[in-house]
Amino acid sequence: MKGTIKTDRRYMLGDYKYTTMEDSIEDVSEVLMLKPEFTSQVRFLQMVGFEIAYRKYIKLMSEYPHTMADLGKALSALEDLRDAEIKKLKIIMNGKSIEDTPLKE
Repeated sequence: MKGTIKTDRRYMLGDYKYTTMEDSIEDVSEVLMLKPEFTSQVRFLQMVGFEIAYRKYIKLMSEYPHTMADLGKALSALEDLRDAEIKKLKIIMNGKSIEDTPLKE
């Protein structure tokens, strides 16, 4: 029988706004599921991943203007960032290293 290790974390963004991050690892073997040291370590790594993602989000929000006057500029910058991250994912999915591959065309 296989198991699932699922962890979630909720962050307050202010003004009664929240974001929830979730991570789930499925098809974990029964042998590993029965080892508390394994499941604890996986959950800890999931939580560390949440903290990294949350801090990246806070950094992102502080770097991009988000006033109504600068909304178009912020949107354009975020779209460029998204496109760059998608290129990185494609490189990784093709089994290559991001460091060894030029991201600019």
